[in-house]
Amino acid sequence: MTRSLSHLIISISLLAGVLGLYAFWYYTVEKATGRSVALQAEIDKVMHDTVVAAETSDALTALATDEAAIKGYSIPLTDIVPFLERIEGTGRELGSSAEVVAVSDKPGADGRIVISLRILGSFDAVMRTLGAIEYGPYDSRIVNLTLDKPPTAGSAWTASASISVAVTEVPTKP
Repeated sequence: MTRSLSHLIISISLLAGVLGLYAFWYYTVEKATGRSVALQAEIDKVMHDTVVAAETSDALTALATDEAAIKGYSIPLTDIVPFLERIEGTGRELGSSAEVVAVSDKPGADGRIVISLRILGSFDAVMRTLGAIEYGPYDSRIVNLTLDKPPTAGSAWTASASISVAVTEVPTKP
């Protein structure tokens, strides 16, 4: 009987040892699995951030192109005088007399300046001049227009107009 008892004790000891090793192995695998899951989550986040960064970079590139195109329709503040001379020259080319009466001293909150004009000439010449200014290569709008034919002027018409033109401020160097 002692022999059976010793076998039983050895068997129970071996079973306890195997169960202990199994528990240790299970704990080690669970710990490694937890680290693996955490690392995979980190990798997924970094991959997502990389994709978002690439999409943002592409969007910024597209926006820079669009911004350059939009700025092409604005007049740099440093080029206002040549623009005003161009307006007067447009009037001469179309058979009218275009005169710049006033220019706002700084852009408004909308990034536009207001230019007041007086255009004299035949009805067709005055209207063509107004159309050429409004539909020219810059973002300009006629804000106010008064068209008049004085009785003593013969066939001459007078247009007094205020146009709003988009401007771009040139950054100053510090």
